[in-house]
Amino acid sequence: MGKKFQQYAGPVFIRRTDHEGVQPQKVEGYWYVNIPLLGGRLTSSLMIQIADLADKFGSGELRLTPTQNIIMPNIKEDGKKLF
Repeated sequence: MGKKFQQYAGPVFIRRTDHEGVQPQKVEGYWYVNIPLLGGRLTSSLMIQIADLADKFGSGELRLTPTQNIIMPNIKEDGKKLF
């Protein structure tokens, strides 16, 4: 083929840079919760429960991380005590 193959160094893993638990957002008075998921898996009933919590205590928004966790942003000060 005229080219030399490079040695395969194995899979590249994402570093654990997610912030665990409840963390402050840049906007004062707001917090986010990182919900770790084992292997990025959850049941539909658990997803509905998480969505209900996001509606009740946050802005209703949920985000996914590169490591397959869930971020629930925009939680006000009084709601963060529940997490």
